[in-house]
Amino acid sequence: MQSESWGPAWLLLCLSFAANILDDAVNDFLGYYNATVLTLYGHFSWFPRVDLSFRCLAPDFLDSELSVFMQRLRAQGAAGEPGQA
Repeated sequence: MQSESWGPAWLLLCLSFAANILDDAVNDFLGYYNATVLTLYGHFSWFPRVDLSFRCLAPDFLDSELSVFMQRLRAQGAAGEPGQA
């Protein structure tokens, strides 16, 4: 696959992450999510309690985007070097 074909896909990935974060902020997703998790944790002690905030959620999206970008760079470098798979 040529590197030029990854540009639109990368742009759509970034836009979808931005739209997801905006939607979460506008519709108070974390308020509903955290209340649901706390309720489930109250009824089922084995249920994992994971309280989220935008301060910890946004870097997770950035980390996932960077890891996809680094995998692409690694694959591109491996394809250009002889002896690499």
